[in-house]
Amino acid sequence: MKTIRKIKIGRILIIVDPQLDFMESGALAVTGGSALMKMINALMATGEYDLIIVTQDWHPEGHYEFASRHGVAPFAMVKRNGVEQMVFFDHCKQNSSGAMIHPLLDMSKVALIVRKGMDPDVASHSAFFSGVNENGERITTGLAESLSAYDFEGIDVVCLAFDVCVKDSAKDAKMEFPEAEVRVLKEYCASVFPENDEQIIQELEAAEVVVVR
Repeated sequence: MKTIRKIKIGRILIIVDPQLDFMESGALAVTGGSALMKMINALMATGEYDLIIVTQDWHPEGHYEFASRHGVAPFAMVKRNGVEQMVFFDHCKQNSSGAMIHPLLDMSKVALIVRKGMDPDVASHSAFFSGVNENGERITTGLAESLSAYDFEGIDVVCLAFDVCVKDSAKDAKMEFPEAEVRVLKEYCASVFPENDEQIIQELEAAEVVVVR
């Protein structure tokens, strides 16, 4: 049997959704979002990361997590198959200006852009999964398969929003690579609801994700 050798690298950085709709003037504004771009550029410049990945929300019109689809106010809860899900302002529509990566983020060091949230009927916030199939199985974005080619030291997750897509991406990173150290660098994140940060930290730590404060 032929042995497939993995490429040995150091740490991986996943920059979650550094998009204009999540900045202060965007459709789903997150306070402090714009300030993160300079900070993350400095983080990338440290040379600590051998592989840097950016994720990009890329929603079709009428996406399930849009409040307008359900005729309710943003941040309301809707129920599907017995599970409650928060819905948001319409944001990051495919090919819209708000879906674009913030122009101040240094993309020269980014090796891969992963688009997510493309299934119109599924609210999926993770960098690793984009929806579900007819059997209820989660559909991968392909990121886990790409990272499986590497023998890496760990994964750091940053950016927006700490309490939604950063959280889900970090938890799924740990689920996909349980032997790896997965960290969320809290200083390099901002939240939709910062008052809930301690609860989110507890949830991440329960999933064996390290939160670096």
